[in-house]
Amino acid sequence: MFTDGSSPTIVRCTFAQNDGGDGGGVNIEGASPTFEDCTFSGNMPALGGGVWVAEPSQLTFTDCVFEDNSVGALGNVWGGGISAEAGATITLEHCQFIQNGASSADEEGWGGAIYILGSTLVARSCTFEGNQATRGGAIYVDGSADLTGCVLRENQARFGGALVAIAGAGPTLRECTLFDNGGSEGAGGIHVEPASGATLTQTIIAFGIEGEAIACTGGVTITCSDLFGNPGGDWVGCIAGQLGVSGNIAADPLFCHTDVGDLTIADSSPCAPAQSACGLIGAFGAGCQVAVEPTSWGAIKAERSRPPSAGGAGSSRPP
Repeated sequence: MFTDGSSPTIVRCTFAQNDGGDGGGVNIEGASPTFEDCTFSGNMPALGGGVWVAEPSQLTFTDCVFEDNSVGALGNVWGGGISAEAGATITLEHCQFIQNGASSADEEGWGGAIYILGSTLVARSCTFEGNQATRGGAIYVDGSADLTGCVLRENQARFGGALVAIAGAGPTLRECTLFDNGGSEGAGGIHVEPASGATLTQTIIAFGIEGEAIACTGGVTITCSDLFGNPGGDWVGCIAGQLGVSGNIAADPLFCHTDVGDLTIADSSPCAPAQSACGLIGAFGAGCQVAVEPTSWGAIKAERSRPPSAGGAGSSRPP
């Protein structure tokens, strides 16, 4: 689909297994489309696996799914799900980005799920799971990003398993949960490059598979957040002095049942309103009546290595 200078509303449509130069599912130039309950699946163009945006545009996605889209086969490696540049504004509500990728044998891939260049991303209650790239396993930000109530889990990259910010970018995360992300040479959670920054409020970054929670050279402001169980370190580097101030903690968030993808927290969690001076920390409220044993990354790995029970293995995705 090519949209130029128009404002269509697209409802309950599927864009699947398309190819092309820019935008496997949709190519948008100077337009303001709205997508509701749409699916972008298995698209593999040169740029923007599901959607490519050029020129100032205003896009809104509600209850949409981006799954198994990829870029890189033709040499350009930006934005497995969405690639936006040149002053675009992308608004996401209750969307899912699952196993999208930006990779190439010859070049770095940027933004496994979303690539933002000189544009603005606003995401509310969205899930980013299992996406991968070289920089920004889920999200690559060279512009503005505002995430509220989002979950970023099991994403991987060389730098910034969940998110990378470069070139003066200043992403903001509020009430988000980052879990099981990995960065082989940089942060498993958030990688903030020189001249960039980030602001985190009431956010959890826990149990990464590699890398520190946040890697940065400065400009990161954190309040009322919990960083815990990341193998490369939690409150280290440029954020070391922020532990214990402004409501920041390093404590097991006591997720209910990570083995079946449940990232709600126990009633007794230090991130639950009853124990937290900041109110709720993270994307999900308390939901376990039973006691949850304190966890460690070693315990989680041991749990994963066990064979499925007779009742069958649970889903790896949050409900």
